Amino acid sequence: MHLFTNRIIAIFAISLASALLVMPIEASQYENVFWEQYGQRAVAAKLANGKNLQSITLKGFQDGMLMTEMSIDGTVAAMGMPANDMLVRQLRIPMSEMRAVQTLLREKTYSKALQKLRPQAYPLIAYHKLPISFKVIHRPNFMLLEALIDDQLLQEANDLIRRISLAEAPLHYSRIALELVHRQIQAGMYDQASELIASLPLEDAYASNVSRSVVAIHKMRDAQQFELAIPLYKSIEGKLKGTQLQSIQLWISYCLANTGEKEASEKLLDKLKVKNKKDKNFPLYQLVNGSIAHQAKQYNEALDLLSKGFVYSQSSDEWVPEMLYTMGDCYLKTGNRMGAQNVWLEITQLYKNTPWFSRAQYALNKNK
Repeated sequence: MHLFTNRIIAIFAISLASALLVMPIEASQYENVFWEQYGQRAVAAKLANGKNLQSITLKGFQDGMLMTEMSIDGTVAAMGMPANDMLVRQLRIPMSEMRAVQTLLREKTYSKALQKLRPQAYPLIAYHKLPISFKVIHRPNFMLLEALIDDQLLQEANDLIRRISLAEAPLHYSRIALELVHRQIQAGMYDQASELIASLPLEDAYASNVSRSVVAIHKMRDAQQFELAIPLYKSIEGKLKGTQLQSIQLWISYCLANTGEKEASEKLLDKLKVKNKKDKNFPLYQLVNGSIAHQAKQYNEALDLLSKGFVYSQSSDEWVPEMLYTMGDCYLKTGNRMGAQNVWLEITQLYKNTPWFSRAQYALNKNK
């Protein structure tokens, strides 16, 4: 046992988001009153023409054209303008409060910042499909969404992200959506987080969302939301290959095992057969096998499988805390309370920034 404990102590803590257990509010129960108040407002803008500024009103964006209205000799005329570099240089949107907003955000005075920012940024959400070069549109939107997330106003942020077509918007909106997902998982808003992950575009210019989505799904699994994680893992299988694809399939098998789908888990595992101990995914393969044995209450067999996987694990492997936690449970179920306590104690010392910290702490208090 001494050697095993020493092996654990040698591991460095890996960084995962901690799980904060709160009572989630369903999206269907949330009504964004600010959208009703500000979302449909017309956007007053200016069009620079030499030294002159022509007042215009933005009316929409479609087919690459910014739809506007302007007064010409007292007559209101509708005009579509190509969303090109020339328009980027000409378009001005007066933002009288932006300097004050930036100061408040730097001071993390989010409530006051949002009071000033909402009336100006909400109407711009409708123009999220414009190219990223239109900073006068996107910068206030980014500031609004990020401030809402930082202020833990996750329902309001979720409502606005759902109004954005991520597959037609600049990539940074996906980045913000993923940050929201991480906060939602921490807050126990698992259904909303799952829906948001599923909405992320993964093709072409959005291909970098694949690896970031994998991280988010891992956090969903880490929160033991196995049933939600399975279809999300499956949705990105076609975007991966080689060892990355194999690891995702192993995680699917792991989730199936933890939802009582033993036959489906074993069937998938049989197809993978990671037998070479030098294989990068060998420890994960052992975790899945050990979890199946653990679910079947075959604790000695599970402990043997998990221990073999642990020996070949690296300090950065994300499965290490849950592998250790399950090993501790196996020790306990086989009558080795001290072994279980030693393993769980190491988790509380080395993995404080993971959901397994609180679980191990609970297990220690329960099994003193």
